[in-house]
Amino acid sequence: MRKFLARSGMYIALLFSWIDTCYAVDTYRYVHVSIDSVWTIFLFLLAFVLAPIVLMGALVWYSARRKKNLKKEQSVVAESEK
Repeated sequence: MRKFLARSGMYIALLFSWIDTCYAVDTYRYVHVSIDSVWTIFLFLLAFVLAPIVLMGALVWYSARRKKNLKKEQSVVAESEK
């Protein structure tokens, strides 16, 4: 098994050695990085930060309303038992 893994690793290394490295040198030409790119990344990540906070606020609000309704129901049941 080790021989097979060593040989396959060697074949993969030989396969990738044929790839020209000049394609990775100038990535800015393909990505088109500008000042707008930074703001786009910032807003994209901001959505992932704010989404759990908004969800947490909605769940707290829902839980508070539910507890208030539960207390109302308990007081109605307690008054009807008297």
